[in-house]
Amino acid sequence: VLMASALEALSASLEVSSSDDRTNHARIVRILLSVLSTQVEARQRKDLHKAALKLIASHADTLQNELMKKSAQLFTILLHLRLGNNKDLSQCAIEAYEKFLPAMSSAFKDETFCDRPTRGHLLKQILETVFETLDTPVFEELSSKSDDSLDSDPA
Repeated sequence: VLMASALEALSASLEVSSSDDRTNHARIVRILLSVLSTQVEARQRKDLHKAALKLIASHADTLQNELMKKSAQLFTILLHLRLGNNKDLSQCAIEAYEKFLPAMSSAFKDETFCDRPTRGHLLKQILETVFETLDTPVFEELSSKSDDSLDSDPA
């Protein structure tokens, strides 16, 4: 709970600070990756993971250049959390994912972020990660469960 509160404080500080502090943004993204890379146990509190996902959802635009550097990892993490069994985490992951993707698109267009060859390398890395993730049996199983729940939805 204490760590989740710290992430919420970081989120609040990003709301009032309009500076482009890449060093602190890089630290924040490293913290987010550290939190989200930790496996969530069934009986474990989810506050920390939810706070990290909410921070991404709220500040993806501000952190886009640093998120871009870790976008392949974040894509996989967000996708797995999105397809996980915990509804609260899944919903937070959906919200983070919906903000993350447009921020990545914007970062790719930003000529000041990095040069074209570096962006090409990042895009290649992201696409390789996406294809690897989509081809894993775990993802196929999770995806089919998600598809089954959509099929059973009366709406």
